[in-house]
Amino acid sequence: NNFTLFNGTSYDSTTKSMVFDGSDDYARSTNFIDLSSASATTVQTIYKQDNTNIYMLWEHTPDWNSNSGGFGQAVNSNGSSLVVNKFHMNWNGQTARNFVNTTPSSLSFLSHTHRLIPNNALGLQDWVNTDLQTFVAGDGYPTGTSTLGNTNGFANNYTYLASRAGSGILLDGNIGVFLMYNRALSQPEIVQNYEYYRSLYGLTGVTRNGLVLWLDAGNN
Repeated sequence: NNFTLFNGTSYDSTTKSMVFDGSDDYARSTNFIDLSSASATTVQTIYKQDNTNIYMLWEHTPDWNSNSGGFGQAVNSNGSSLVVNKFHMNWNGQTARNFVNTTPSSLSFLSHTHRLIPNNALGLQDWVNTDLQTFVAGDGYPTGTSTLGNTNGFANNYTYLASRAGSGILLDGNIGVFLMYNRALSQPEIVQNYEYYRSLYGLTGVTRNGLVLWLDAGNN
């Protein structure tokens, strides 16, 4: 599938990424991407943000709140029913939303992976770089669960980058890599993608979150 860039989205040759200005820039698939028969999906994005406002990183449907099977990701959510400074994931027709207990950095690129598997005890999971995230509470949303039923499946619709249908909560930042799969990636595959791309975007070194022992035979 291909994407069309709208309203002067530019290219940063240093970071090898598309630059979205937060005003009117966005991208959209040139055709519907049919995930309606998919048994699972995985989306992995390498990006950075340039402000702390709510914005849409990507959405597979013009509106995840009203389109059957639509899903996507907003970052740094705020408002009466959302958790401030958290990732906000949504999947239309499902009872669980995901609030990830991490605020994105505005200083460097990071990798975010969102995986949905219907009717599975680990139905909805997210990784920041290579670290699996935990669920946190939000007003009117479930707490501490990743289990999802499959009432509507996945949408056959456009996929948008850096906006909601090109008109709202627009990304002020860069997107370097966007990968969408019609299946569930395993954690080793997620790490493999991350390792392949991370050096291009300044994502270097061993992740130290939870590290208690570090032996490297290649380092005297």
